Amino acid sequence: MRKFNIFFYLSSLFLMLSCSLYDNDFKINRFTNNKIQVKEEGWLFMIYVSGSGNLEGESLLDVTSMVDGYSKNINKNDLDIVILHDRGPGFSTDQGDWTGTYLYEVTDSGLKTINSVESWRDSIDQEESMGSQDTLDNFLTWAISNHSREKQALILWNHGGGLSGQSIPEARAVSWDTEDSGDNINEALYVYEIQDTLKKHYNNQTQLDLLGFDACYMGMLEIGYEFKNIVNYMIASPAEETGGWRYNDFIEKISKESLAEQIAKEIVSSYSNYSSTNNLPNTLTAFNLNEIEEVKDIISHLVENIKALTDSEVLALRQSSMEYYPEADSVLYPYIDIGYFADQLSEFSSLELNLLDLKKSLNRVIVSSFNNLHSNTLENYMGISIFFPEQKDDYKYQWWYTADDTGTFGNVDFCIDTSWKALMNRYFN
Repeated sequence: MRKFNIFFYLSSLFLMLSCSLYDNDFKINRFTNNKIQVKEEGWLFMIYVSGSGNLEGESLLDVTSMVDGYSKNINKNDLDIVILHDRGPGFSTDQGDWTGTYLYEVTDSGLKTINSVESWRDSIDQEESMGSQDTLDNFLTWAISNHSREKQALILWNHGGGLSGQSIPEARAVSWDTEDSGDNINEALYVYEIQDTLKKHYNNQTQLDLLGFDACYMGMLEIGYEFKNIVNYMIASPAEETGGWRYNDFIEKISKESLAEQIAKEIVSSYSNYSSTNNLPNTLTAFNLNEIEEVKDIISHLVENIKALTDSEVLALRQSSMEYYPEADSVLYPYIDIGYFADQLSEFSSLELNLLDLKKSLNRVIVSSFNNLHSNTLENYMGISIFFPEQKDDYKYQWWYTADDTGTFGNVDFCIDTSWKALMNRYFN
């Protein structure tokens, strides 16, 4: 889920009403062309904004913030920003109360509307299911084919649920499109669907430079692992988000010299400043996914050593670990900080060497993070969550955390390549 800050909304509403963002319609019919081989220096930001439902008003504010950041960027010739923005009825009447889905390019004068795209969009406001894998694929295909930038970023904006597999919105996915579907669990981009779509456009040689989840609960070790070999850096929160990212702050600073790691750090820093200033309980982490492969073997080695402990010892340590969810959501989002859990285990001398290796490896994965969830700073906080339910009775609902193909929810690669799932089975079955 993603919470909404009313104070930010009211202040930003005045800004929106004072200016017009929308330019003339524009038509592009190059959707079916081959990808451009010669690429220009600079960045392409592809921002996928699923704003139907209770986040509609906030989606308008964030798109405004994106345009504002671009307008202030003195190196805007180094930057292309394209946005697919979906709205629905019933939540916000701002900016003409339009519904449907609009495709934009950000320009000096605001948002340039792409009227139609050959083989994809026939009208200016063609309704798209933002929970459809085809929609994401079409958006990426058009954006990459028509914007020849060397560096590329994709941001997915909406609710998020991490790897939870409950049959309700905000589970095991991002980009819930509830305009027509209500609580239909199929109207969402599941993690494996995002992975499959990105594999059509990127690989180990030509990776996506930056993948961002402006959504709750997506900052999991398991989710980062899903995108190894196709994504260089990932930004996501292991907990709930309040207010969302500060687009105007980091977009303003992007240039052709900007590295993915630098932008990732700036996104985390700007959100940290915003959260601290407004006393909001947020956290955000930037991941270097090029380093995440090493964690796999260390986790499995750690699990083998943990077998020496009793069930009650491990579960007691789990209960004392840092949790990333409100108590009311302990069954839906049973995520704890893997670094904190490792530190709790450090009292057992037989595990110290393995824990040291794990912490070193995680520190190579973490580019930047902050934690504003608790009043006291936690020295052993890492900023990466991992699945670990509280109670045995809870685990029976977690059938979706598996190496097997579940159909709707796909599978979890981390369960294939590590023995973490076996650890869960031991203590809960």
